[in-house]
Amino acid sequence: MIFNGKYIKNENATDLAFRRLVIFMSLCICLLLLTGLRSIQTQDLPAVKVTAYRIKGITASGLRTTSIKEPFVAVSRDLLSEYPMGSYIRLGNCKWEGVYKVLDKMGKKSVNTVDVFSRKASGIVTCTCQKISSDQK
Repeated sequence: MIFNGKYIKNENATDLAFRRLVIFMSLCICLLLLTGLRSIQTQDLPAVKVTAYRIKGITASGLRTTSIKEPFVAVSRDLLSEYPMGSYIRLGNCKWEGVYKVLDKMGKKSVNTVDVFSRKASGIVTCTCQKISSDQK
């Protein structure tokens, strides 16, 4: 039998083909497991609408926006019970991925929304949101 331009005995060709099949199947199984785990990790996390804002002033926590050194967000009032002031949240699966401190609340019309304080305010995206802790990272 000729395989890849070389003459190989039938039993070696069968062994080689079987090995390639096993490797291919192993890679497929690994790929399926990895994609399945990613979807399991993110499906339990609530999705929120994320916007960006930039103001100079005082947040609902009483701090001036110009004096806050860590990344922070404002949350809509319906989310305040789940993500209270001073807690840390993790945004994922979007361009605003990262850990933020809740230091502000949004206006009454906003629902299921997180507003990221950013110098490059742009766009509306959907992210997953997870509470990390109440007062520590």
